[in-house]
Amino acid sequence: MQIKKISLMVSLSENICCHLCSSLALQILTPFSSLKRVTSDCQPWPSRGSLAQCSDCGLVQKVIDKKWQEEIKIIYQQYQIYHQAKGAEQVVFDNVSGAALSRSQSLVEKLREEVNIPENGSLLDVGCGNGAFLQAFSNVCPNWILTGSELDDKNKAAIEAIPTVQKLHVGELDNLEEQFDIISFIHVLEHIPSPASLLKSLHKKFTPNGVLLIQVPYFADNPFDLLIADHCSHFTPKTLSKTLEAAGYTISLLRTDIVTKEITLVANPNKTEEIFTFSSSVHREDAMNSLKWLQGVQEIASSSQEVARSQGRPFGIFGTSIGGIWLFSSLKYPADFFVDEDKNRIGSKLYGVPILSPSEIPEGATVCIPLAPSVAEKINKKFKDLSIKFTIFQNLKN
Repeated sequence: MQIKKISLMVSLSENICCHLCSSLALQILTPFSSLKRVTSDCQPWPSRGSLAQCSDCGLVQKVIDKKWQEEIKIIYQQYQIYHQAKGAEQVVFDNVSGAALSRSQSLVEKLREEVNIPENGSLLDVGCGNGAFLQAFSNVCPNWILTGSELDDKNKAAIEAIPTVQKLHVGELDNLEEQFDIISFIHVLEHIPSPASLLKSLHKKFTPNGVLLIQVPYFADNPFDLLIADHCSHFTPKTLSKTLEAAGYTISLLRTDIVTKEITLVANPNKTEEIFTFSSSVHREDAMNSLKWLQGVQEIASSSQEVARSQGRPFGIFGTSIGGIWLFSSLKYPADFFVDEDKNRIGSKLYGVPILSPSEIPEGATVCIPLAPSVAEKINKKFKDLSIKFTIFQNLKN
């Protein structure tokens, strides 16, 4: 399948500009508009909206217009975090041992290997959700004083019940008077328009040796991130680095292998004010290849489902998170089942479709694995002895 690379300038009549560098040189990535979307809490969402790339700083981003703002308001009003497992955070699997850990637990344990975390200190987790990262940090660093921050208090009781959590701060960060040794943004920065401005405003919230911890999705390793309706910034290591430099930070760690498919960054606020100017020579990461890959996934999965139906074989989708829900909503016919390795999800139903463990997959079934190629390959090898036809999506990028 050949996808033409077309870029059109966004109309300047709405004064729409890049929300990182304020450039008006946004280019629309037109294949995006044909794809269904999904919310970050894994709810199907219709195709619409616009994805663009800044010609100056290179940031891939949603167009922040009135339509996007209205959609975001609806998404957050009905947000159900980790609803597939009744609030339990998704698990990730260790590359060496294969052990299942919550994503936050895996992140904290790996950070301890990379960063010198003292025995005592204070941490502020911005956008703490239902407290998954705070709980993991409390488990690993029980002598730290923890504070959560959210825009509402619907998870206040659960968060403040976590050992060593001092309080949940509700509202704007400007109203917090304390200083912290670590301020964390775990899967938060991608939701925030004007990310550099927000990070710059936090300088006074750090203790003298305080550090900033950020984790965001990496769309080059996981193209499904581009389809998340409420993610307005889609970072690469280069554009995330430029964001931190513009906000007045010095980066001490920037990795894409701490947690698979994600960028992990640790930085320190600069001691002195520095003038930063975005340069038009910043390398541009091209999201067109990722969009082309997603279109290929949809086309191949649709074909696999048609063949399975014609042969009277069951058809399933591996995974109940972003990729799985997006593919489920993008196919012509409903899937017969989902497959998941997460014990918190197995045995329940999602949109009326049962979630099975791998051992429960019907014999002779076709199962599509809408995950990043590196992850899908591991799953295919792990269950190669099952009498199942797995459809995986190779790296279709040029």
